[in-house]
Amino acid sequence: MKVSPCGWFCFEEPAHWICEDTPNSIRLSRSAYQASIQIISARKNDKIRETDIWDMLEDEWPNPGSAPFEETSMYRLDSGLECLRSLQGNDTELHGMAIVFWSNYCVQMRLNAHAAPRQLQDCIADFDSILENLQSLTLD
Repeated sequence: MKVSPCGWFCFEEPAHWICEDTPNSIRLSRSAYQASIQIISARKNDKIRETDIWDMLEDEWPNPGSAPFEETSMYRLDSGLECLRSLQGNDTELHGMAIVFWSNYCVQMRLNAHAAPRQLQDCIADFDSILENLQSLTLD
């Protein structure tokens, strides 16, 4: 189990990914697929609302509808945390963003991958695995 540098959350590291910590983020990379996942956490003074998360997605995703493949959904993880997940790309390139939030905490994940279609599916599976295993370590 990988604990974040800030100590607010943890997750199960996917196999074959190299993990590097910085004071404010975690970077996972898989050179065989030219893929990376960056995980950034933040804490606000006020409770984070669903509308705040949609606004973050709109600010970060500059051209919705411009990619041949695009999907976005909001759902509750098995851990009970709320999650907004969005993917866009084509046959050889994939960009993903997920924002997990609870109370006044927020974890943002960004996926960037350039690979063959089968390898992109593996990257999506690993990205989703991190999401599904992400757990809060805070008391609220």
